Amino acid sequence: SENANTTSGTIVFGTTTGTTSNDNDTIQYCNITDRTDVVNAAYPIHGIYAAGTSAKTNSNNLIRNNNISNFYNHGGSSYAIRIESNNVAWTIDNNRVFQTAARVPSLSGSEQHLIYLGSATLGGYTVSNNVLGYAAANGTGTYGFNGTGNARLTGIRIATTSGAQNQITGNTFSNISVTSTSGATTPYGLFSAFYLEGSASANVETISNWISGAH
Repeated sequence: SENANTTSGTIVFGTTTGTTSNDNDTIQYCNITDRTDVVNAAYPIHGIYAAGTSAKTNSNNLIRNNNISNFYNHGGSSYAIRIESNNVAWTIDNNRVFQTAARVPSLSGSEQHLIYLGSATLGGYTVSNNVLGYAAANGTGTYGFNGTGNARLTGIRIATTSGAQNQITGNTFSNISVTSTSGATTPYGLFSAFYLEGSASANVETISNWISGAH
């Protein structure tokens, strides 16, 4: 898509006025990417975006076996998968996240967070067997985020601080290149494969993943 809205995405799990929310849904075997049929189309800021309703959480959703690529926000943050408040107990498994061409941000504030779990008080996520990196779904080329400005990138960023514990296992980070003029060392530096915000580390039961060729 070319959805450049900062609170929307190519695929959206939103709020509700009904009695239940978006539960037990599956997104699988999809190519979630930018538009190729329009010249100079805008890039989507989010591949998948979720923000639910208090007391009617989006729960037990499955994101599996998708290719998510070419999300970008020049001068701002962009995400392959962004899970915000009022979401709980999702499974994000065996997806591939990549950029088919290097992004070259020149503005301050250009950041990419490939998988972000931001529902602070609701956990129970399983993030497993995802491949983050490369320039194609077949594992070739290099994921480039090569800024002349303050570019920063995180692989999996977790902000859930309570609720059921999270399982982060079997994910691969490979063939990622990040260059930046930023001298930032906090909160997550120029590149972090994993970043646990605040007390989020207390809400992660398992982290077991593989990192190769990221620089």
